[in-house]
Amino acid sequence: MRWIALSLCGLFAAAPLGAQDNAARPSVRIIAAPGSDAYGSPYGEWRGLLRYSANQDGQPLPGALSVVPTTLAIDRHGVVSGQAPDNGCRLSGSATPGVTANMLNLALTLSGCRHADFNRSLHGSLVVDGNRREAQFWLPPTTLNPQQPGISYEVKGRLKR
Repeated sequence: MRWIALSLCGLFAAAPLGAQDNAARPSVRIIAAPGSDAYGSPYGEWRGLLRYSANQDGQPLPGALSVVPTTLAIDRHGVVSGQAPDNGCRLSGSATPGVTANMLNLALTLSGCRHADFNRSLHGSLVVDGNRREAQFWLPPTTLNPQQPGISYEVKGRLKR
């Protein structure tokens, strides 16, 4: 007997194809698709503590370190929005597929941050680890101002659903 599989909302339904008796209704089994749980995709809503830091020549800048709750939403079209009310930062930008299905490349702009040096554009990634049931968020240390080559900005942390 041959089987047909249909994808419905991240699940697969399997049913016999071309059953001999047209009057008999084929049985349907639901088989969980690999990664069909909340951690099977980098898209959606994320929340957790992110560490916002700025360093000059390897030393933290005064007042530029905060570890605060942050929410992030990434829709299927790659639109990213988020906020960290405790430090005032709003995140907006875009996400594009990474080298694996569980990774997104991020191009984000931070605005409204209480530490004004964080109001800038940064690039990084979000990588989902389904086994650990978390996503690693990282905007790596980036030096952006040629007049201040020793200053770098970084945002990183682990996010959950």
